Amino acid sequence: MSASVLSVSLVDLDVHPYEDFQGIDSSRDEAAQDTGSKQSLVKCENAYCDWRGAITVEPGSTKRETSSDGVISHIEFYGRDLACWSQLDGGGVTLWSDAEHEANEVYPVNTAVTSAVFNHKALFTAKGEPMYAYDGVKWEEVEQRSGAQPAYMVACQRRLFTARMVGNETQILATRVDTYDVFPDDEADDETSVLKAADIEIGNIIGTADGIKGLGVLEKNRLAVFTNDVTLIYKVHPDYTGWTLEDKANINVGTISHNTIQQVGTDLYFCARDGVHSLKRSDANGVTIYSVPMSEKITEIYRGLLQRVSNHEMIEANYSQDHRQYNIYFPVTDSVSYRLTLSLNPVRGQDHKWSTGSFLNARCESSLGGVTLLGTPGGVYKKHMIEEEAAHYPIAEIVTPVLWHGKINENKSTNSLIVQAAGSGVVTIRAVDDTNRDMATLSFEITEDSVDDSFMDVPLSQQYTRKFEHQYLGVQFYITLAPTGPGPMRITGFAVGVKKED
Repeated sequence: MSASVLSVSLVDLDVHPYEDFQGIDSSRDEAAQDTGSKQSLVKCENAYCDWRGAITVEPGSTKRETSSDGVISHIEFYGRDLACWSQLDGGGVTLWSDAEHEANEVYPVNTAVTSAVFNHKALFTAKGEPMYAYDGVKWEEVEQRSGAQPAYMVACQRRLFTARMVGNETQILATRVDTYDVFPDDEADDETSVLKAADIEIGNIIGTADGIKGLGVLEKNRLAVFTNDVTLIYKVHPDYTGWTLEDKANINVGTISHNTIQQVGTDLYFCARDGVHSLKRSDANGVTIYSVPMSEKITEIYRGLLQRVSNHEMIEANYSQDHRQYNIYFPVTDSVSYRLTLSLNPVRGQDHKWSTGSFLNARCESSLGGVTLLGTPGGVYKKHMIEEEAAHYPIAEIVTPVLWHGKINENKSTNSLIVQAAGSGVVTIRAVDDTNRDMATLSFEITEDSVDDSFMDVPLSQQYTRKFEHQYLGVQFYITLAPTGPGPMRITGFAVGVKKED
């Protein structure tokens, strides 16, 4: 944004534009973040900064047609636009589906439930509890002679890998190829097939008293085994004799929750104690696998949310390919949940951007084939694409850092505030000075008429100018965006007209 773009004709003004928004940043004090171009934010709730730098309100949602209206703790697709989930009831955790099939209170209250899809069935499990399978017709307990009751499971290379059985925190059990109920103890003693059930013991490899905290799949044939402090990578095949430990992976970070481990393209994202990390293969040599920290800018925000969740294994995450977002859900209580969102930039080498959310108090999410479902305290909701009409829309709240328009110790005398915005809704801006004195509250009714947004790299917007005659050293803006319909409602930039000194 520049003065010419803003069409400011008053020659006695210095125009100070703010644009190319970079999402929230808690790594610096809010009084030291005025950069103008590539401007960070103190708060960006129920909105995100897209890859072009515009502040965009999140899409709306509509409740899914089902009689389930309890607290949804975990959700999984078992078919195209067919879902099942775990629901907190008064006496325990009930397994439910959108076909109205249920397994009533099969797990204790406040149990972390995990799932996987294997052999055309959705499998659910919890530590020390029986596994359940759902095929679209009924829920049934998985019967097995070995009695394995794992906490985590993941499908890889035609096997179901499970871990964290009661009394054995360092063993991984892999089912027989193409089965989900035949474990090593279920095999005959004289079985010689290379496709039989097998196990991996990592206790002596990690060399500490740590235990397995999660499993993930990297590059389709790598099994990532997470502990609290380290991660091991195994190359696996249907033939268990070909399993090998990757010696080119040196990953000294673990996870806090199995349900945060998500495939994002060819990488694997997960939550650790210090923030969000990505496992990826080196572009330089194509061999080394290493971890990349992703959340340095929001470390304080991340740790603050962790502190509010009593059981970290209840924290869940999901990657939506359609929205290009990695969403992390922090359930504080049964009715209150917060979200951290990492919006990925499709331009190689460009920074990704963080935002927060509390819309619907969603606590889990799952995506498949263009459909994204949210689990909330009031049932299951479908998250729409931004151009689709929805029953409920979020209200976004944005807080800028203290803006100095130049020198920090010089008093400014302003004339106008110019906002560039698009979409349908109401923008409300409250301005306070650096001493927290209220100065003005301005409202803009945004309409989508005459805005052609067909240019990928240059989002066009309508421009709104209001009188803003004040004196201050610095100013902070509190912006509320309330959409009234479908389509992207966003702010692409704003500017303050400051009177020139004589």
